[in-house]
Amino acid sequence: MGFYAPDVVWDGSNVGIGTFDGASAVRSLLDDLFGAFEVLHFDVGEIGVVGDGVVLAVVASEVQPHGSDSSMESRDAVVYRLVDGLTVWLAHYRDIDVARATALRLAGSQR
Repeated sequence: MGFYAPDVVWDGSNVGIGTFDGASAVRSLLDDLFGAFEVLHFDVGEIGVVGDGVVLAVVASEVQPHGSDSSMESRDAVVYRLVDGLTVWLAHYRDIDVARATALRLAGSQR
């Protein structure tokens, strides 16, 4: 968790999981997420600095829940905001175009 600020905010409202405030809440989210799946693969297809500490990542994932023979695939985007090398805010999006527009808006508002 060394790359998250203590007061990080993880906004998962765009994908229906709510918002998590603080590093301990994010750790619980990640523990629950990783613990729910037997198979969890991520492939970062695109990652780039948009500007002023704003990063956009497009990620394909394949997951298989414990006890299931079926897997699910998705292609999502995550927008990060970094300050002094630490993530202070991130948001998960199913719609990559919305994520890209958000990243550009955030980068522009930092100038």
